[in-house]
Amino acid sequence: MQIIIIHDETAYLENTHEKIARFCQENQIDGTVRSFSGVREALQELQKEMNGASQKLLLELKGREIVLGCEEILYMERDKRKTFITCAGEEPIVVSEKLESLLQRLDAGAFSRCHNSFIVNFRHVREYRRNSFLLEDGSVIPVSRKYARSVKEQFEEWTAGMQ
Repeated sequence: MQIIIIHDETAYLENTHEKIARFCQENQIDGTVRSFSGVREALQELQKEMNGASQKLLLELKGREIVLGCEEILYMERDKRKTFITCAGEEPIVVSEKLESLLQRLDAGAFSRCHNSFIVNFRHVREYRRNSFLLEDGSVIPVSRKYARSVKEQFEEWTAGMQ
């Protein structure tokens, strides 16, 4: 278990017996009580550290729940009112949840909305082209003009982190 401590005195932190992963001093928190951006940022960083490559996605399907490792997901495609989640060597999992909602629950560094109907997992990209991705399994995922600039920036950040 990890705890985020908000306190004025760093001396207090030195006297604690627990290992402190992150802390945010009270004077670093935004003035408004509602925003707490320092806490939000610390929580987001902590969640990323804890999840790492083993982040899981919980999907609810007609009375049952499926847990997917995010590294397993190749891409997601929205068609009409259904989202198809494609994993390597398996039949797509069909859910009703929208792409934007799913994207918020995924590792923002590895997943990118590249088209109104597609989210791609950079972990499985073999080749990036100006208007598409070629995945390890041979799938071609389109990149629309609307998302092209942001996808290119995200992909460059992703590949820079690999080195």
